[in-house]
Amino acid sequence: MLLRIQKDESLRSYVERNLFVPNTVFDNDAAESFSRCNWNSTQVKLIADLLGWHGCYGFNKLLHQHTDYPWEVVLKSRFNYSYSDDAYLSKQRNFDSLSTVRAYCPVCAKEDKQSLGYSYWRRIHPDVQVCAKHNVVLLKTCQFCNRPFARGGHVVSVMWGGCAGRHLGEAQPVVNRNLGALRLAQFFDQVCRTDDHIYIDTAAAIIEGKLVNCVANPTALGELEDVSGFGHYIKRSRINDPCVPWKYYALTKKIIELALSLYESFDDFKHDCHQLEPNAPSIRSFWDTYCCFSSNTQIFVREIYELGVAEWLWPAFEHLSRDPTYRNSFPMVWNPESDLCCIPSDMHPSRNHYDAPCPGVRRLTRDELVVMTEMPTQG
Repeated sequence: MLLRIQKDESLRSYVERNLFVPNTVFDNDAAESFSRCNWNSTQVKLIADLLGWHGCYGFNKLLHQHTDYPWEVVLKSRFNYSYSDDAYLSKQRNFDSLSTVRAYCPVCAKEDKQSLGYSYWRRIHPDVQVCAKHNVVLLKTCQFCNRPFARGGHVVSVMWGGCAGRHLGEAQPVVNRNLGALRLAQFFDQVCRTDDHIYIDTAAAIIEGKLVNCVANPTALGELEDVSGFGHYIKRSRINDPCVPWKYYALTKKIIELALSLYESFDDFKHDCHQLEPNAPSIRSFWDTYCCFSSNTQIFVREIYELGVAEWLWPAFEHLSRDPTYRNSFPMVWNPESDLCCIPSDMHPSRNHYDAPCPGVRRLTRDELVVMTEMPTQG
């Protein structure tokens, strides 16, 4: 029987914790997959299935609750109906690597040991250097032997096995004096806890208002060095065009960075955004949908688990169907015999950039749906 995954526990921590406990084993295929240094969507899906979180919904739920992915997708285009775009089908994204240095808070580790009987590695954004809860510096090297928590240093299981008889929670915490580092840590923590998306053009409007105030009051500029240089980010964020795909990847990160420079907390930023637009979509509302392949526009598949079927969605269809140039360039798209809603695996191979066809949708029982959709209590 597998262990229960803990709140905010990283993917590698959960797998390694299961391997550390006697009599908890994976089958040969799973063990071979988890032994790899770098993990992509294959390993994420495998963990989700082991937890009883199936399909695209389970994949996205795992990304949102146990990786730093929320930082990239909390801001949402109005024409993006998926949580993680094409990550569900693509194997290009690296979600964990043993080469990456891990970090932990010794106070969290000590408290975990007291309350749970063990500690675990939490998901952390690579730029976060401080514990958002305890305001102590995250440790990237062992205080007992000075080895890094990475390949070539301590293995992941040092969190449970300890170093030379010392538990990692026994390390002495170092108080953080950098207020900016604490703000980033708390910003990231609040992003991961948010229940709603923010439309990126709404975020841009709020930030523009803040920048205008900064220009009018130079003493409020603080960490901002080039207010005028941010204008093009604001302008690009206002483009609401269903026919322009993939334009928000780098942009959403930049807008979040601007918010970090202008607000004391993400919750304050979110409050202003929701005051301007109170009907923002919930984070969970997009977990059952993925972008099925890249093309001139974004095309989505929504999985309906009660029926075991998929629903095809093309936001730009109405617009492009009136464009004769596009119709002449892609005549097979408009062929009614193609049966686009089913997205067969051999259809339009020149536009399919993935190693495998779109997966089938598993029909789930009521009990399986409850297991997959239940939400943990906030700690």
